[in-house]
Amino acid sequence: MSKLKILLQLIDNTVNIMQPSTMDEFIKVVNECPGLGDYGHSFEIVEYMGALQGVQISVSGRTKQHVLPGNGKAYGVFKGLEPYYAAGFKIVNPK
Repeated sequence: MSKLKILLQLIDNTVNIMQPSTMDEFIKVVNECPGLGDYGHSFEIVEYMGALQGVQISVSGRTKQHVLPGNGKAYGVFKGLEPYYAAGFKIVNPK
């Protein structure tokens, strides 16, 4: 298994175990995963028909961008998003 695949599993497992409730906690939990600094990553707010669904993380490898949790899903982080909306964080709609 590649280093990137192991990292993606680690991030997903860590977020599911820690279950952060605010965006600040989510970012902190994800950024504390060892090895993440080797890859580009970004956070996205997920909305569907104007309703908040949660947040996702995108991790960029050499040739492909991976989105966690995947399959049009989002992590259930609903608190503390107001500053991120104001800052212009990327808002995506699931496909």
